[in-house]
Amino acid sequence: MQQSKVIQLMRCFSNVQLKHIGFLLVSPYFNKREALVPFYEFLLRYKPDFNHVDLTKASILEKFMPLKSFTEKDLSYCMSDLVKVMEDYIVLEKLNDKKIQRNNMLLEFYHDNSLNRSFQATLKKSQKHQGINHFRNAWFYYDQYWVHSQENQFFDRQKKHVFNQSLQNSIDNLDVFYLSLKLKYSCEIINRQQIVAPDYHLRLLNEIMLYLEQHPHEEQPAISIYATILRCLTEFEKESHFEELKSLLAQKSGQFPVTEARDMYMYAINYCVRKINSGNSHYFKELFEIYQSVLNKSLIFDGGFLSPWTYKNIVEVGLRNEAFDWLEDFIAIYKNKLHPKFRENAYTYSLATLYFHQGKFKDALGALYQVSFDDVFYSTESKMLLIRIYYELDETEPLLSLTDSFTVYLRRNKLLSENHRTVYLNFVKFAARLGKIPKGNTKRLLRLEEKIKLTKNTANRTWLLQKLTLKK
Repeated sequence: MQQSKVIQLMRCFSNVQLKHIGFLLVSPYFNKREALVPFYEFLLRYKPDFNHVDLTKASILEKFMPLKSFTEKDLSYCMSDLVKVMEDYIVLEKLNDKKIQRNNMLLEFYHDNSLNRSFQATLKKSQKHQGINHFRNAWFYYDQYWVHSQENQFFDRQKKHVFNQSLQNSIDNLDVFYLSLKLKYSCEIINRQQIVAPDYHLRLLNEIMLYLEQHPHEEQPAISIYATILRCLTEFEKESHFEELKSLLAQKSGQFPVTEARDMYMYAINYCVRKINSGNSHYFKELFEIYQSVLNKSLIFDGGFLSPWTYKNIVEVGLRNEAFDWLEDFIAIYKNKLHPKFRENAYTYSLATLYFHQGKFKDALGALYQVSFDDVFYSTESKMLLIRIYYELDETEPLLSLTDSFTVYLRRNKLLSENHRTVYLNFVKFAARLGKIPKGNTKRLLRLEEKIKLTKNTANRTWLLQKLTLKK
């Protein structure tokens, strides 16, 4: 019962929404089953989690309706009908939030029934609502298409032999809607194909891109932004596309819903990451500036929270740009934007990494002692940082002890991917060897340097080579 559709739906609603569903149930239009209202009221006893042990079919049959005439079949009917009423409520609520779609349905009804004055009044409402809508995503143009389409049908019924703009407006907006969504989905497909090899087909895309070269559609940001993202994906080496994308996002991202604007910026972030992975370190600066932009525009939050991995990535990029003062503020200010589940670990680990890069090794050590090692990520990354701290503090004995125990941990931990395990183990091995070689023993250091350079799958490879050079 607790896994039934009716209970899963009820868990999704607030107290106010559950109350409103009760209003629908007492309406004969929505509910024609007499037992449904008391059945619903009985289920409400178990809100908000609906996880009580008594919430079973057997218990409901016994406690709700101890009458012999109420069978398990009747209970199934009640559950099914209650789901339907709740689904009606969902649709009604969604429709109330979508004034254009609601007005379009009214326009269609008034047109079909020749209610001209009501049609024209509703048409004005739709046009006014669209006029105050500052979003210019694909669905704005779809709504425009619908309004002009209804206007054209109304005009066509008048049988007037004069020119009317509504038909042209309708098809123009339909074109923009199609092109915007086609480009958006094409970007998603190409992006996925870089990770896996799904069997997608991009029909007419070459023809569309050729058309856009001749007709850029700069006045429609949904087309210009996605066309530029597409060029970044398909013509990766032409950095001018990325420059154009940055400019467009800076100027036009506010014309899209937050989730869509965030996705657009993610393409720019991924472009920078690809450039960095291909050896272009200049893009650390670009990536840092993009992260600052999404922070300033409050586009980085998902469900009201900042992802701990995004928090960590911003810290790492800030460190690469040596923006230490900025990072101190960021780490402190955005700590409370993290989900409570991850907050303390993400904050203290980020603080430790900042202290380490500032050369405050003892402060970094103190921060690391506050990191909980229950999470495999923070356990491994904290130990990796701790190894470097011990080295910087010239604490050889703790360094070697940690590399020994950490090696055992890495080999036994089944939660780590083989790639991560290899990268970590190589670092630990080289750090231990570096710690054992006395300063000035050039011969041994050169042999170690050669091995590190030949082993590409190594974490903190640049740090190892830097420390090795200082020890020669």
